[in-house]
Amino acid sequence: MDLTTGKDMRTTRRVECAVMLALAVTAMPTTASAICIETPLEPQVAAAQAIFIATITKATLDLPADAKEGTWFKVRYNFRVDRRIKGDPTIVTSLITGGAYNDPNSERFVTFAEQSRLVPGDNILVVADKPGEVGVSTLPGCTASRPWNQETYDETRSLPGF
Repeated sequence: MDLTTGKDMRTTRRVECAVMLALAVTAMPTTASAICIETPLEPQVAAAQAIFIATITKATLDLPADAKEGTWFKVRYNFRVDRRIKGDPTIVTSLITGGAYNDPNSERFVTFAEQSRLVPGDNILVVADKPGEVGVSTLPGCTASRPWNQETYDETRSLPGF
C-alpha cells in the first residue's frame, strides 16, 4: 500500500496530528476552565434589582501579596452611572472580573484563564440581582453584565425599560 497518495496519505496525516495533540495535552500541566453556558438575558433583566449603563473609570488589581502559580485574583472596577434603567445603581459597590495568576518568570502556564479585560472608558451594561460586587464578562453568556456595544443593544432593545 502506498501511503504517500490519496486517501491513505490523508489518513496518515490525521493519525500523526492526533498523536501529536495527545502528546501535547498530556505533557501540559494545566487545569481547564469551564466555558459559560449562555442563558437568555430577558429573565435575568426581569429578576434584577438594578440595571444601568456605566462607564469604567478605574481598574485595580486585587492580587494577594503571596500569589503563587494558579492563585485566583480579582480586578475591581470603579465606574460612573451614565444611564439608569431600573432600580437603584448604588447597590453595586464595584464591578469585577477574575483570572488566575501566571508567574511571568515561570517556564509554564499553570492555567489558561478566561479573563475579560476591561479598561477605563469601556461602557458596561450592569445587571445586578443583589447588592454588592457584580461580575462582568466579555465572553457571551458568562454574566448578564457585559460590554454595552451594538450586540448588547440589539439584544436588549426589545426588553421592557430599554
